[in-house]
Amino acid sequence: MSQLLNAGHLELGVDAYYEVIDRKSASLMAWCAAAGAWAIGQDDHAAALHSFGRRMGVAFQIADDVLDYSGEERLTGKPAGQDLAQRKPTLPLLLAMERRPNLKERLMERAPAESEVPALVAEVVASGAAQDALDIARAHVRDGLADLARLPESPARAALVGLAHHLVERVS
Repeated sequence: MSQLLNAGHLELGVDAYYEVIDRKSASLMAWCAAAGAWAIGQDDHAAALHSFGRRMGVAFQIADDVLDYSGEERLTGKPAGQDLAQRKPTLPLLLAMERRPNLKERLMERAPAESEVPALVAEVVASGAAQDALDIARAHVRDGLADLARLPESPARAALVGLAHHLVERVS
């Protein structure tokens, strides 16, 4: 399944995209967030932290996908449109292809030439898909913060709140 996020698998729908990122970033972050609480037998805290971590993993992956459409190379380490050029099925691209079937047809047919990438990035952005994906990432962060609110106040909780906000601020 995770191979579907590789280049050219644009037939992947949004539900399958979520399934893939749940098995990758989200499950890793969920386990990491809950491990300490499990280790000391705090199962109620572990459940809240596990849910928080899963949501942060999803938010992180979506925010990373959005950077392909809004990030500057000096900040992201990769040129804008690189994922699109490789036809990687990211959430912004999948949403844009749902809204603009001709975009999907063109990208399914062949990989874009380097000279076409900036216009395609602009088309994805103009469709509202990149902004909508960022809003979805923010919703996952909000839900994760609600998970954290079930825990007692502490410096660790405050640090996790800061981490959660940073996940989407790096894109904004």
